[in-house]
Amino acid sequence: MIEIISFKICPCYQRITALLEAIHVPYQSKFLELNSVPRWFYDLSPEMEPAIQTDMGEYIAGLDNAIQHLEKYYCDLFFMASFKCGEKATDLNDLANEQYINQCNTQRSPDLKSLQENGQTFYDALSIMEKELGDKRFFKGEQLSEIDIAWLPILHRTHIVQQKTDFDFLEDFPKVKKWQDKLMATGIPDKSVPEDFSEVFDEFYLNESSYLGQLYRHKTAIK
Repeated sequence: MIEIISFKICPCYQRITALLEAIHVPYQSKFLELNSVPRWFYDLSPEMEPAIQTDMGEYIAGLDNAIQHLEKYYCDLFFMASFKCGEKATDLNDLANEQYINQCNTQRSPDLKSLQENGQTFYDALSIMEKELGDKRFFKGEQLSEIDIAWLPILHRTHIVQQKTDFDFLEDFPKVKKWQDKLMATGIPDKSVPEDFSEVFDEFYLNESSYLGQLYRHKTAIK
């Protein structure tokens, strides 16, 4: 069975698991602690991106390398025909990759002004996706595509933020909002994170040092 080595909060981890959930391939996870990363993992993945151990015991480090391996060996031709999005996919997938860290930094901002400043690049990316999206169920059509999977961790996190704090990053992006709803309805976002992800998310993003954490505590206090 495939083993994924990563951190519970890592969006790159969720991109890998979301793909595996979409193609119904079983896997197991080995989670590391952010504050005590073992030396062997630094050596294996210097960029701290996830690594997978294949069925044959081979280690493959890095998000792109892991995705390429899984697509090559686990996605059948029928699935791949509807999954791949052609030349446009490279740019939009890369855009998603860039937003993983942008979204992280934005959500950890200490106040509203910092959130708005840190989030400018993130909002610019959402604007691009708003223009790219049509009226289909998912990005390409009725079936999930590589672009849906790439953006799923981002849209899952914006969903969690809104649910917990009432702050909606997608307020000005109705097409992206509709896309988020469709992806959430698949059940894959919740299946592709660890069982205690909600608690881990709160500790990492909604702590007392972040603006979103202040909103979360205010909402909780009202209840």
